[in-house]
Amino acid sequence: MESPVIRRRSFSLRDCICAATFFILAAAPVSEAAAWTIGLGGQVYRDDANLETEKRIGPQSPVEEDTDYESDDIGSFGIYALFPMQERVFAGGGLRYYGTYDTLEPLTREERQQLEEDGEEDTREPYEFGTALDAYAHLQWELPIITKLDLLLGTQVGLNLLFPSGNFEETINSEKDDGASLFGGPRLGLLFGPQVGVRYGIIENRLAVRADLGARYNRMILFRNEEEIDGVAYRLDWTMNILRYDAGLAVELSF
Repeated sequence: MESPVIRRRSFSLRDCICAATFFILAAAPVSEAAAWTIGLGGQVYRDDANLETEKRIGPQSPVEEDTDYESDDIGSFGIYALFPMQERVFAGGGLRYYGTYDTLEPLTREERQQLEEDGEEDTREPYEFGTALDAYAHLQWELPIITKLDLLLGTQVGLNLLFPSGNFEETINSEKDDGASLFGGPRLGLLFGPQVGVRYGIIENRLAVRADLGARYNRMILFRNEEEIDGVAYRLDWTMNILRYDAGLAVELSF
């Protein structure tokens, strides 16, 4: 009698990852509340920005400008961590990466209509400030709606970081070539604002998806320099104010 043929199935890397993930989620002891939550997701956003600039050389009157801008980019990527402080109250923090941050001078309604009527392309040149990053603290309160669905109310406060490049770096170098002692490194700003969202649990206390809406005020000082260059008084002051609206989706893994 011939021995039965045993067919062996080959497992792909995807099969192994899926199996390991399922084992971790299934084997971990389920408690009433998870100790840590790690979230990973993306956002789309729109900025209403205002740039206030002032430059003065010697006794001449200062050259002042107050210009409104809108962001040329629409997406960001983020990672965050939360831990329970008390029942249904969570705290933590995260990072949000925007890539290269560009702005455009906004078009009026009439200018947009004229472009559409003429069938012409938008030829505005963006102003590149540099690589942008948020580092923030987050406080969140959870309110059950129905089974597996929670309402999330929160607030964020933290820092903006801007690493100069492109047009903004050229401006820094141009002023330095004229003798100004300007800092060429990262700029820091402040951010704060509310956030509201919903979360749906896929595996209780282990895996969930969430959607959020947020509005944040950002303020960053780009230049604040006052000195004498060859005996001549010099002042350069740039401040950017941004009101940012965003919508995001994220996946949360709890331990």
